[in-house]
Amino acid sequence: MTSPETEIQRPFVRYSWLLLAYVTAVILWGAYVRASGSGAGCGSHWPLCNGEIVPRHPSAKTLIELGHRITSGLSAVGVLIQLLWSRRLFARGSSTRRWAAYGAALMILEVMIGAGIVLLEYVDMNASVGRALWMAVHLVNTFLLVGALTLTAHVAGGGKPPRFRLGDWRALVGLAALVGTIFVGASGAVAALGDTLFPAQHLRTALAADLSATAHLLVRLRLVHPFAAVFVGGFLLVVRMLLAGSSASRDGQRWGMCLRVSVLAQLALGLVNVMLLAPIWLQLLHLLLADVVWISLVMMLAYCLGEEDVVVEADGETHEDEP
Repeated sequence: MTSPETEIQRPFVRYSWLLLAYVTAVILWGAYVRASGSGAGCGSHWPLCNGEIVPRHPSAKTLIELGHRITSGLSAVGVLIQLLWSRRLFARGSSTRRWAAYGAALMILEVMIGAGIVLLEYVDMNASVGRALWMAVHLVNTFLLVGALTLTAHVAGGGKPPRFRLGDWRALVGLAALVGTIFVGASGAVAALGDTLFPAQHLRTALAADLSATAHLLVRLRLVHPFAAVFVGGFLLVVRMLLAGSSASRDGQRWGMCLRVSVLAQLALGLVNVMLLAPIWLQLLHLLLADVVWISLVMMLAYCLGEEDVVVEADGETHEDEP
């Protein structure tokens, strides 16, 4: 029988998962802003757009950028609602309140980074190293934000967050998987920026430019991403086998399977992305799969590292380890 407390919390859980889906959509819209060259659609003004609250004669690029700002603002409001709702619904010290607070803090930082990119004019055809660094930092914070929102929904539904305990090899492996995935995402953001600023007409000329010592730094950095993706992707498959394969949690095994499928799909899609010279629609699909990989990893670790220490006997029964 479902407890009254669970019935009260259920709408919050649904809201949290829907909020995660919405924020993911906003992230994809932000990538479209960059890929379509619409980042300067509102000029170097923030929060105003070309010095106006509502532009009177907006161009297509202005509408794209303004649309992203509006949807981003709504996502910030959504995260604030989640935070206030969690404080009203859950007891002080609960994991849900803590992760909702992390999500709110990271959303504030996300807004500040976005504003900084506009005010520093790291948009349009700006090919500076500073812009590449800000894009990488933006991606790192975005991944952390998505992770916090994922765990907020997870723990609100009764799950446990991952525990990274000293001396636990599983925790070290899981932490390495998280760091590696974030690095791949950051290198992907830089590679996507290079594709946008220095588009190639043919695969042969693109590869020649990547290997040229005289090419722009952003062009040469594009090579980092595919090699990092292959290495970390293989590592994630090993981590899935080590953690989800030996986990007593069926949910952990399911998320492990989701991680394996999404990693393999992402590697295949990355190859197609290179061969087709990174069209915008494929860049967005590539980013969406990157978010799926990240969410799957976070959820798998939550189940595999958040569960009690158990030993699976030969007859299939389980019991807790002795302390």
